Amino acid sequence: MDASYNKLVTKHLPKARIVYVRFHMQLQFGRDVLSAVRLDEARSLQQQDQGC
Repeated sequence: MDASYNKLVTKHLPKARIVYVRFHMQLQFGRDVLSAVRLDEARSLQQQDQGC
């Protein structure tokens, strides 16, 4: 699920099919998106605590 990986595979194995496994897609989503949401929420809570 990395652009550089896709380019590498396409360059060296032009007939290969790249398959994404749902488990790995969900894992990556959890790492990227949910982590960003958690950080935003934590920052928001810290600002509220400092304002009181």
